[in-house]
Amino acid sequence: MRATGRIYGLKLNDYVDERRDPEKATVAAAKYLTYLYSMFGDWHLAAASYNAGEGRVSRAMRGRSKKDFFSLSEAKKLPNETRNYVPKLIASMIISKNPTRFGFDVAKGSRAVETASVKIEKSIRLVDLAREIQVDKTVLEYLNPELRLGITPPGTAALPYVLRVPNDFESQTQKVLASLPQAPRTHTVAARVRRSESVRRFARRHGIRLSAVLKANPGIRKNSRLSRGQRLKIPVALGSGQYEKLTSYKSPRKYKKKRGRISSKRRSGNVKVATRRSK
Repeated sequence: MRATGRIYGLKLNDYVDERRDPEKATVAAAKYLTYLYSMFGDWHLAAASYNAGEGRVSRAMRGRSKKDFFSLSEAKKLPNETRNYVPKLIASMIISKNPTRFGFDVAKGSRAVETASVKIEKSIRLVDLAREIQVDKTVLEYLNPELRLGITPPGTAALPYVLRVPNDFESQTQKVLASLPQAPRTHTVAARVRRSESVRRFARRHGIRLSAVLKANPGIRKNSRLSRGQRLKIPVALGSGQYEKLTSYKSPRKYKKKRGRISSKRRSGNVKVATRRSK
Protein backbone atom coordinates (compact mmCIF):
# COMPACT_ATOMS: atom_id res chain seq x y z
CA MET A 1 0.00 0.00 0.00
CA ARG A 2 1.11 3.57 -0.60
CA ALA A 3 1.32 4.59 3.06
CA THR A 4 3.22 1.45 4.08
CA GLY A 5 5.60 1.84 1.14
CA ARG A 6 6.49 5.38 2.19
CA ILE A 7 7.04 4.28 5.82
CA TYR A 8 9.65 1.77 4.63
CA GLY A 9 11.54 4.16 2.39
CA LEU A 10 9.90 3.71 -1.01
CA LYS A 11 9.46 6.85 -3.09
CA LEU A 12 6.07 7.60 -4.65
CA ASN A 13 5.76 10.76 -6.67
CA ASP A 14 4.82 11.99 -10.13
CA TYR A 15 7.83 10.29 -11.71
CA VAL A 16 8.44 7.07 -9.79
CA ASP A 17 6.62 4.38 -7.86
CA GLU A 18 9.37 2.32 -6.25
CA ARG A 19 6.88 -0.38 -5.21
CA ARG A 20 7.25 -1.59 -8.82
CA ASP A 21 11.01 -2.05 -8.50
CA PRO A 22 11.69 -5.72 -7.56
CA GLU A 23 14.84 -5.00 -5.54
CA LYS A 24 13.63 -1.93 -3.66
CA ALA A 25 10.21 -3.44 -3.01
CA THR A 26 11.76 -6.67 -1.70
CA VAL A 27 13.98 -4.80 0.76
CA ALA A 28 10.97 -2.79 1.99
CA ALA A 29 8.87 -5.96 2.28
CA ALA A 30 11.60 -7.65 4.34
CA LYS A 31 11.72 -4.67 6.70
CA TYR A 32 7.96 -4.72 7.10
CA LEU A 33 7.86 -8.49 7.72
CA THR A 34 10.63 -8.13 10.30
CA TYR A 35 8.58 -5.49 12.10
CA LEU A 36 5.48 -7.73 12.00
CA TYR A 37 7.47 -10.65 13.41
CA SER A 38 8.70 -8.48 16.27
CA MET A 39 5.05 -7.62 16.97
CA PHE A 40 3.58 -11.15 16.89
CA GLY A 41 6.61 -13.40 17.46
CA ASP A 42 5.33 -15.80 14.80
CA TRP A 43 6.11 -15.88 11.07
CA HIS A 44 2.70 -17.25 10.09
CA LEU A 45 0.94 -14.38 11.87
CA ALA A 46 3.48 -11.95 10.41
CA ALA A 47 2.65 -13.16 6.89
CA ALA A 48 -1.08 -12.96 7.64
CA SER A 49 -0.61 -9.38 8.87
CA TYR A 50 1.35 -8.53 5.75
CA ASN A 51 -1.72 -9.51 3.74
CA ALA A 52 -4.61 -8.37 5.94
CA GLY A 53 -2.96 -5.73 8.13
CA GLU A 54 -1.69 -5.99 11.69
CA GLY A 55 -4.85 -4.37 13.05
CA ARG A 56 -7.10 -6.99 11.48
CA VAL A 57 -5.02 -9.87 12.85
CA SER A 58 -4.78 -8.30 16.32
CA ARG A 59 -8.56 -7.97 16.49
CA ALA A 60 -8.97 -11.60 15.40
CA MET A 61 -6.73 -12.72 18.27
CA ARG A 62 -8.65 -10.90 21.02
CA GLY A 63 -10.36 -13.12 23.56
CA ARG A 64 -9.14 -16.37 22.03
CA SER A 65 -7.14 -19.00 23.87
CA LYS A 66 -5.55 -20.31 20.66
CA LYS A 67 -3.98 -17.43 18.78
CA ASP A 68 -1.90 -19.19 16.13
CA PHE A 69 -2.67 -18.65 12.45
CA PHE A 70 -4.19 -22.07 11.78
CA SER A 71 -6.58 -21.82 14.76
CA LEU A 72 -7.70 -18.37 13.65
CA SER A 73 -8.06 -19.61 10.10
CA GLU A 74 -10.10 -22.66 11.13
CA ALA A 75 -12.39 -20.43 13.20
CA LYS A 76 -12.81 -18.17 10.14
CA LYS A 77 -11.58 -15.12 12.03
CA LEU A 78 -9.45 -14.04 9.08
CA PRO A 79 -10.46 -13.04 5.53
CA ASN A 80 -10.62 -15.86 2.98
CA GLU A 81 -7.84 -14.23 0.98
CA THR A 82 -5.52 -14.28 4.00
CA ARG A 83 -6.46 -17.84 4.92
CA ASN A 84 -5.30 -18.90 1.45
CA TYR A 85 -2.37 -16.47 1.22
CA VAL A 86 -0.28 -17.90 4.06
CA PRO A 87 -0.44 -21.58 2.93
CA LYS A 88 0.42 -20.50 -0.61
CA LEU A 89 3.40 -18.55 0.71
CA ILE A 90 4.56 -21.57 2.71
CA ALA A 91 4.18 -23.82 -0.35
CA SER A 92 6.18 -21.37 -2.48
CA MET A 93 9.02 -21.38 0.05
CA ILE A 94 9.10 -25.18 0.20
CA ILE A 95 9.11 -25.48 -3.61
CA SER A 96 11.82 -22.84 -4.02
CA LYS A 97 14.20 -24.82 -1.79
CA ASN A 98 13.93 -27.93 -3.97
CA PRO A 99 12.11 -27.10 -7.21
CA THR A 100 13.15 -30.24 -9.11
CA ARG A 101 11.51 -32.45 -6.48
CA PHE A 102 8.18 -30.81 -7.32
CA GLY A 103 8.56 -31.02 -11.10
CA PHE A 104 10.02 -27.58 -11.86
CA ASP A 105 12.85 -27.43 -14.39
CA VAL A 106 14.87 -24.38 -13.34
CA ALA A 107 17.15 -24.76 -16.38
CA LYS A 108 14.26 -23.66 -18.60
CA GLY A 109 13.54 -20.58 -16.56
CA SER A 110 14.28 -17.08 -17.81
CA ARG A 111 17.53 -15.44 -16.77
CA ALA A 112 17.90 -11.88 -15.58
CA VAL A 113 19.36 -9.42 -18.08
CA GLU A 114 22.82 -8.21 -17.09
CA THR A 115 22.56 -4.47 -16.52
CA ALA A 116 24.71 -1.44 -15.86
CA SER A 117 23.76 1.57 -13.76
CA VAL A 118 24.02 5.00 -15.37
CA LYS A 119 23.64 8.25 -13.44
CA ILE A 120 21.20 10.68 -15.07
CA GLU A 121 21.55 14.34 -14.10
CA LYS A 122 18.49 15.62 -15.99
CA SER A 123 15.00 14.46 -16.86
CA ILE A 124 14.92 12.47 -20.12
CA ARG A 125 12.40 10.31 -21.96
CA LEU A 126 13.20 6.63 -22.34
CA VAL A 127 11.90 6.73 -25.91
CA ASP A 128 14.57 9.34 -26.81
CA LEU A 129 17.36 7.31 -25.21
CA ALA A 130 16.15 4.09 -26.86
CA ARG A 131 16.22 5.75 -30.28
CA GLU A 132 19.76 7.05 -29.85
CA ILE A 133 21.31 3.80 -28.61
CA GLN A 134 19.10 1.69 -30.92
CA VAL A 135 17.41 -0.39 -28.24
CA ASP A 136 13.72 -1.26 -28.07
CA LYS A 137 11.95 1.12 -25.69
CA THR A 138 10.22 -1.79 -23.98
CA VAL A 139 13.62 -3.12 -22.86
CA LEU A 140 14.35 0.08 -20.95
CA GLU A 141 10.83 0.07 -19.50
CA TYR A 142 11.28 -3.52 -18.37
CA LEU A 143 14.59 -2.75 -16.67
CA ASN A 144 13.17 0.37 -14.96
CA PRO A 145 9.62 -0.59 -13.93
CA GLU A 146 9.42 2.12 -11.28
CA LEU A 147 9.25 4.89 -13.91
CA ARG A 148 5.56 5.72 -14.17
CA LEU A 149 5.63 7.76 -17.37
CA GLY A 150 8.80 6.58 -19.09
CA ILE A 151 10.50 9.77 -17.89
CA THR A 152 13.39 9.98 -15.44
CA PRO A 153 12.93 12.45 -12.57
CA PRO A 154 15.05 15.60 -12.55
CA GLY A 155 18.31 14.71 -10.81
CA THR A 156 20.50 16.95 -8.68
CA ALA A 157 24.24 17.09 -8.15
CA ALA A 158 23.77 15.40 -4.77
CA LEU A 159 21.22 12.81 -5.91
CA PRO A 160 21.23 11.92 -9.63
CA TYR A 161 18.77 9.33 -10.88
CA VAL A 162 20.27 5.88 -11.48
CA LEU A 163 18.95 4.29 -14.67
CA ARG A 164 19.43 0.63 -15.60
CA VAL A 165 20.49 -0.14 -19.16
CA PRO A 166 21.64 -3.39 -20.82
CA ASN A 167 25.25 -4.04 -19.92
CA ASP A 168 26.40 -3.88 -23.56
CA PHE A 169 24.94 -0.38 -24.01
CA GLU A 170 26.50 1.42 -21.04
CA SER A 171 29.20 3.25 -23.01
CA GLN A 172 26.75 4.28 -25.76
CA THR A 173 24.35 5.64 -23.15
CA GLN A 174 27.10 7.71 -21.54
CA LYS A 175 28.00 9.23 -24.93
CA VAL A 176 24.50 10.34 -25.92
CA LEU A 177 23.23 11.63 -22.56
CA ALA A 178 24.39 15.21 -23.09
CA SER A 179 22.66 15.44 -26.48
CA LEU A 180 19.29 14.12 -25.29
CA PRO A 181 16.54 16.76 -25.00
CA GLN A 182 15.06 17.69 -21.66
CA ALA A 183 11.81 15.80 -21.03
CA PRO A 184 8.62 17.91 -20.92
CA ARG A 185 7.52 19.00 -17.48
CA THR A 186 3.83 18.58 -18.26
CA HIS A 187 1.74 15.49 -18.82
CA THR A 188 -1.89 14.95 -19.83
CA VAL A 189 -4.25 12.91 -17.65
CA ALA A 190 -7.81 11.90 -18.51
CA ALA A 191 -10.38 12.45 -15.74
CA ARG A 192 -14.11 11.74 -15.62
CA VAL A 193 -16.78 14.40 -15.22
CA ARG A 194 -19.13 14.18 -12.27
CA ARG A 195 -22.89 14.54 -12.41
CA SER A 196 -24.13 18.08 -13.19
CA GLU A 197 -20.55 19.36 -13.36
CA SER A 198 -19.70 22.35 -15.51
CA VAL A 199 -16.33 22.93 -17.14
CA ARG A 200 -15.55 25.61 -14.56
CA ARG A 201 -16.40 23.32 -11.64
CA PHE A 202 -14.38 20.51 -13.21
CA ALA A 203 -11.33 22.77 -13.43
CA ARG A 204 -11.81 24.04 -9.88
CA ARG A 205 -12.12 20.49 -8.48
CA HIS A 206 -8.77 19.52 -9.99
CA GLY A 207 -7.07 22.77 -9.03
CA ILE A 208 -6.24 23.96 -12.55
CA ARG A 209 -7.15 26.99 -14.60
CA LEU A 210 -10.22 27.00 -16.80
CA SER A 211 -8.13 28.20 -19.74
CA ALA A 212 -5.80 25.18 -19.33
CA VAL A 213 -8.75 22.77 -19.54
CA LEU A 214 -10.11 24.50 -22.65
CA LYS A 215 -6.70 24.44 -24.32
CA ALA A 216 -6.23 20.72 -23.60
CA ASN A 217 -9.75 19.93 -24.90
CA PRO A 218 -10.23 21.86 -28.20
CA GLY A 219 -13.81 20.64 -28.65
CA ILE A 220 -14.95 22.03 -25.30
CA ARG A 221 -16.06 25.59 -24.50
CA LYS A 222 -16.52 27.19 -21.09
CA ASN A 223 -20.31 26.95 -21.41
CA SER A 224 -20.38 23.43 -22.92
CA ARG A 225 -22.78 20.91 -21.40
CA LEU A 226 -20.90 17.97 -19.98
CA SER A 227 -22.26 14.49 -19.35
CA ARG A 228 -21.53 12.31 -16.35
CA GLY A 229 -18.61 9.95 -16.99
CA GLN A 230 -17.28 12.03 -19.89
CA ARG A 231 -13.48 12.14 -20.03
CA LEU A 232 -11.63 15.43 -20.20
CA LYS A 233 -7.89 15.92 -20.49
CA ILE A 234 -6.04 17.63 -17.67
CA PRO A 235 -2.57 19.15 -18.20
CA VAL A 236 -0.48 18.32 -15.14
CA ALA A 237 2.78 19.94 -14.05
CA LEU A 238 5.14 17.08 -13.20
CA GLY A 239 6.94 17.42 -9.91
CA SER A 240 4.04 19.25 -8.29
CA GLY A 241 2.53 16.06 -6.87
CA GLN A 242 -0.63 16.61 -8.90
CA TYR A 243 -0.18 13.58 -11.17
CA GLU A 244 0.45 11.27 -8.21
CA LYS A 245 -2.69 12.63 -6.52
CA LEU A 246 -4.89 12.28 -9.60
CA THR A 247 -3.80 8.70 -10.28
CA SER A 248 -3.81 7.46 -6.68
CA TYR A 249 -6.00 4.47 -5.92
CA LYS A 250 -9.50 5.14 -4.60
CA SER A 251 -11.41 2.30 -3.02
CA PRO A 252 -14.59 1.52 -4.98
CA ARG A 253 -17.98 1.98 -3.41
CA LYS A 254 -19.62 -1.12 -2.07
CA TYR A 255 -22.04 -2.57 -4.56
CA LYS A 256 -25.58 -2.89 -3.27
CA LYS A 257 -27.78 -5.50 -4.85
CA LYS A 258 -31.09 -4.18 -6.05
CA ARG A 259 -33.98 -6.18 -4.75
CA GLY A 260 -37.17 -6.72 -6.70
CA ARG A 261 -38.41 -8.55 -9.71
CA ILE A 262 -36.22 -9.10 -12.73
CA SER A 263 -37.26 -6.99 -15.70
CA SER A 264 -38.93 -8.65 -18.66
CA LYS A 265 -36.11 -7.45 -20.95
CA ARG A 266 -33.46 -9.21 -18.90
CA ARG A 267 -35.66 -12.31 -18.60
CA SER A 268 -36.07 -12.55 -22.35
CA GLY A 269 -32.37 -12.00 -23.08
CA ASN A 270 -29.39 -14.31 -22.93
CA VAL A 271 -28.72 -13.66 -19.25
CA LYS A 272 -29.08 -16.75 -17.08
CA VAL A 273 -31.12 -16.15 -13.96
CA ALA A 274 -30.93 -18.51 -11.00
CA THR A 275 -34.39 -19.28 -9.60
CA ARG A 276 -35.30 -21.11 -6.43
CA ARG A 277 -37.24 -24.26 -7.09
CA SER A 278 -40.41 -24.82 -5.13
CA LYS A 279 -40.60 -28.02 -3.12
